[in-house]
Amino acid sequence: LEQQYAKWQQRSKLKYRRALDPTWDMVKELCLRMRETAKNERVLLHYNGHGVPRPTANGEIWLFDKHHTNYIPLGVTDLRKW
Repeated sequence: LEQQYAKWQQRSKLKYRRALDPTWDMVKELCLRMRETAKNERVLLHYNGHGVPRPTANGEIWLFDKHHTNYIPLGVTDLRKW
């Protein structure tokens, strides 16, 4: 998958960032930076979620806390605001 994103990046204005086991704060910071860089363009978040609990019925995905000891939910509505 990473190779596909790299290939697409060469042919377009597409920029991608990889975040392995990100914390809630890391995702927020990354989303804010990507949104700022994208200006009026779209931002795509590809969430693999391998090894974490399944998303909730309320549309929450799971991320690590800042100590990487517990999972905390991130609501999709919060994600869209960033």
